[in-house]
Amino acid sequence: MKALLVRLTAALAVLGAGCAESDGTHRAGPAVLAGQPAKDNTAAEPSPAREDYQRRMEANLDAIEKQIQELKRKAAQAAEARKPEIDRAIAELERQKKIASQKLAELRTASEGAWHDAKPSLDAAWENLKRAYEKARTHFE
Repeated sequence: MKALLVRLTAALAVLGAGCAESDGTHRAGPAVLAGQPAKDNTAAEPSPAREDYQRRMEANLDAIEKQIQELKRKAAQAAEARKPEIDRAIAELERQKKIASQKLAELRTASEGAWHDAKPSLDAAWENLKRAYEKARTHFE
């Protein structure tokens, strides 16, 4: 009986050694997780906050695209003397929209953990785009 107790203790010590983390905490090892499906953390679902943010930015970019098209229609009817400055303002507006679209594409492909790092860059691009729109719009007031 004593021999059996010694063997069980030794077996538990060996099994438990693989479960200890370097910080002294313990995790469930394969024996505990057998029968449970393995989780693939590399393909985590986007968080609701990320999806909401992404949808809002997509809607913002769609809306500003319509506004850009409206400015282009107005620019076509502008006086010839003003067209060069209007064209420059619209070109800058389109450049800023392209940057914002690229930042949104980066956010779409970012991992769940990295999207928080991509968000400030997209926010800044959006603010630059709004400023460029306001500047272009002033040519038609």
